Amino acid sequence: MPRKKNPLAAVLVKSKDGDRLRIVPVCGECRKVILNDEFNVVIWNASPLTLEPICEIGKQKVFAHSGNPQVLCWACDQKRGMVPWLAGELAFRGIR
Repeated sequence: MPRKKNPLAAVLVKSKDGDRLRIVPVCGECRKVILNDEFNVVIWNASPLTLEPICEIGKQKVFAHSGNPQVLCWACDQKRGMVPWLAGELAFRGIR
């Protein structure tokens, strides 16, 4: 299912137990909705690296990365080769 240029899609899961709204990632390459954890978040244009300070959380300093993050399904990520990446299930965790 091709999608608009949006990194997320809202989907409604219907079952006998009721309807559930879920927000899921969309592959930045093939534009397919990703309904499992088989995706990576890659960073395009990661070099030259520049970091911009955003804030501090406790004793941690948080910086914006100059690269362009993009969600890719595993198939599209394999076609692109090795770029800096992070496994999808780890990418959307909060900062601790």
